Amino acid sequence: MIQIDFFDKDIVSTLLPISTTRPDKVVFLIDKRNITGRDPENVTRAIKNMLPETEVEFQPVTVDDLADIYNKMREVLNGIEDLGDVCIDLTGGTELMSACGYRISKELDILAIYVDVRREHVINAETGEVISPVKHISLEDCLMAIGAKRLKDSHDLPDEEEYARILGMSEIIFANIEDWSKLCQHIANTVSTSGQRMTFRLNDRIGRTKNGTRALVQGFMDKGFLERTDGKTRIGRPGLEILNELGKDDRAQNSEDFDGNEFGKGAEAGAVGKGAETSAADKYTDTIDGEYRFTSKKAREYITTYGTWLELYVYIKALEVYDEAAIGVVIDWYDGDHIDTQDNEIDVVAMRRSIPIFISCKMRKPVSGDLYEVGFVASRLGGSRAKAILATTYPVKEMGTSPKRMYQRMKKLRVGLIEAERFSELPAADVFNHATQMTE
Repeated sequence: MIQIDFFDKDIVSTLLPISTTRPDKVVFLIDKRNITGRDPENVTRAIKNMLPETEVEFQPVTVDDLADIYNKMREVLNGIEDLGDVCIDLTGGTELMSACGYRISKELDILAIYVDVRREHVINAETGEVISPVKHISLEDCLMAIGAKRLKDSHDLPDEEEYARILGMSEIIFANIEDWSKLCQHIANTVSTSGQRMTFRLNDRIGRTKNGTRALVQGFMDKGFLERTDGKTRIGRPGLEILNELGKDDRAQNSEDFDGNEFGKGAEAGAVGKGAETSAADKYTDTIDGEYRFTSKKAREYITTYGTWLELYVYIKALEVYDEAAIGVVIDWYDGDHIDTQDNEIDVVAMRRSIPIFISCKMRKPVSGDLYEVGFVASRLGGSRAKAILATTYPVKEMGTSPKRMYQRMKKLRVGLIEAERFSELPAADVFNHATQMTE
């Protein structure tokens, strides 16, 4: 079958009909101003990834010239011997393209189809009858079509068995965000001046508050990201009841937590139990002052990168809800949009039933520019059906309900909001659903 399509920057409208009908050849009518850009090359690559044997062809037209569109379609169709083996897809393109396509389908008795994305059906444009259910596109095909790639050095992705540790540590960080800013900066600066060293020193003067910084350091040790070189595992003074508890349960728990996981490799020296002869009390220190060791290169990367934790947190939560998710995705804007910067990173991209969701993660107070940025990316790359969401550790809703306030501005711009603390109150699906409802 040969399918006539109207090229659209809305990737869903462009790819979904093709992934569903699986034609032998696709002929795109495309705005002649875009024929030399990267969009045709990217879309061709995505189609070939889905359907390796499908031939792809582009025919340039003047999209605001009805006669030019009509004449080009007739020219393409005149070169096809059997019009019974042709269909015209009216899903994408401009209104003039759709008008010409429908007119020619009537004149030459050619099947015209339309993909109802919301109802997930291919529709006969003449009769309104359902022809078939859609075959959804993958996140890989979507990213390929928009010229995106995941940088190999953007994030060292966690293994599934590490998710719980990352989620738990992230929540500790979110609860002590100001202390984390100072602690991360100190560790990153210390490590960066020491090459690839896996050890560094801390003292009690680091951080905004003593308790917050201690909670962070203790969390990193408990979750298996850090260990002290002196073997201490607890910061604080143990009471009698804690010592009794350590003697019974904590040995087994620590042994299980640190054994055989990516972050905990090499951390056995800091675990209570494991054949250590020192008493439980000797595992305590009343200060964070001392030398610490990253338990892996991955732990080093995470601890020295301030904003990684919200991105990882949202990514892991997205995997619970969406069909697919990716982190650290970079878009190549060059040539296609004539924007100065060639690369633009998107923190998290998710996919649900062929609808892309673009999520920007900010571990700070969001500003208006953040809303416009994620909104533009979603609109430009995913089209009108894409969703734009801003995730933040900042309590946006508490800023007020005035139209000048951030929350109201987000609703006006149809940018969804995720406040990280909501995940501890509601199931992940509810948090994401509320955010996407704001985009409707």
